[in-house]
Amino acid sequence: MSYEEKDHLLLEAWIELRPESAFVLPAGHGQRMMAVLLDLVREQDEDLSTRLHDAAGEKPYTVSMLGGEFELASPGHVRLSPEKVYRFRVTSIDPHLSQMLIQGVFPCLEGREIQIGEGVFRVLGVESSVETLADIYRRHMVEDIRDPARVGMVFHSPTAFRSSGRNFLFPEPRLVWLSLNRSWGSVSRVDLGKDLHEEAAREIFVTRYELRTSILHFDRYRQVGFSGHCEYVISPEEQWKGRIYSLLLDFSRYSGLGMKKTMGMGQVEPVFPGARSTRSSTASSQDD
Repeated sequence: MSYEEKDHLLLEAWIELRPESAFVLPAGHGQRMMAVLLDLVREQDEDLSTRLHDAAGEKPYTVSMLGGEFELASPGHVRLSPEKVYRFRVTSIDPHLSQMLIQGVFPCLEGREIQIGEGVFRVLGVESSVETLADIYRRHMVEDIRDPARVGMVFHSPTAFRSSGRNFLFPEPRLVWLSLNRSWGSVSRVDLGKDLHEEAAREIFVTRYELRTSILHFDRYRQVGFSGHCEYVISPEEQWKGRIYSLLLDFSRYSGLGMKKTMGMGQVEPVFPGARSTRSSTASSQDD
């Protein structure tokens, strides 16, 4: 891999916060969480915030919706309590953004107030971990830590794919690995093959799944997605191809999957049965 990719940081972070008072928030509040991240970036670099907001196609970050205990306030709305703690997840595959968040944004977050919709929150702490594109490549293409034939994916938030003007609500291999390969290609100089998704359709098979659909109510529209888990078996003619498929699956923890990943959708976690290790990253905590 190139020198740039050895230093190309991938970031995963959890931000924990508590509301200052009770208030009601739309259940599909992903747009508000995206605004929070872009506002924090804007404080450090206005040009980068604008670039991230205006970027067409693949965006190099994801933002989850708030997680925690909610009360149903009305259809499509939840009530948050000042006695509860909530958190949301941010990932970045952009090296500039990753560095800025780690060095400029996160060290200043603990104890400060941030606004989400009509509510004001106090940040309790940030937990973050990083690795590089080279780490993921080495783990799957060099170290061979596991049998690449069986893999899985957990869909933590509603996920959907957009293809040929239609929305798809099932994680068929062609759509999964098309999304992942596009994300990888947007940040890596290592070409994994433009037709990889077509090969995935022939070489990867769904063996078991447990999925459910739900509706997210965004400000001006609704979006249907699926969540749950799915297992696959990989049967390529060449073993190295299986490693590429699993490499991209590992990358999904940072890139997200499918559509509207910056608004809470497509938050996923790869599963590698029998792996000796699923990652090799350095974690840092700012909760203390």
